[in-house]
Amino acid sequence: RVFGNIRMFIVDFDIPVAKLPVDLNIRGDYTVAQIKENLWQHLRDQGHIVQELDILWDPERFTFTYEMNGKIYELYDGQQIFQTSTVAQFWRQKKLVRGKLTVELKKTETKEEKTLNMEISSIIGIGLYQLQFANNDELDTTR
Repeated sequence: RVFGNIRMFIVDFDIPVAKLPVDLNIRGDYTVAQIKENLWQHLRDQGHIVQELDILWDPERFTFTYEMNGKIYELYDGQQIFQTSTVAQFWRQKKLVRGKLTVELKKTETKEEKTLNMEISSIIGIGLYQLQFANNDELDTTR
């Protein structure tokens, strides 16, 4: 559905750590961070997250991933407008009525990994985490 220039998406969120599927209508003009907050609020409202376990369910400990053409990608930029994301454009191109995002627990880095990654990021001028998921021709051209 489209309202002006704002698209609406039906997203099936797969949350393997909780064995819990959740369907939400998502506005395309929301950022990835807003979508994550809406999902977490929905989980709280439905009683899936209780205050005692809130620390375990901190949204910052999780990330969204999706499958496209047999590969797994991550929505790593919390400030990206969802309808401009590669996955949203892919869904629209394929004329999918519903899309699927998986909610994954982020891998925690060791202290040594974190230090090394910060040093490398400083040298190359872009975070390794961002570079790892950069499949953007524009980014590649400007570097």
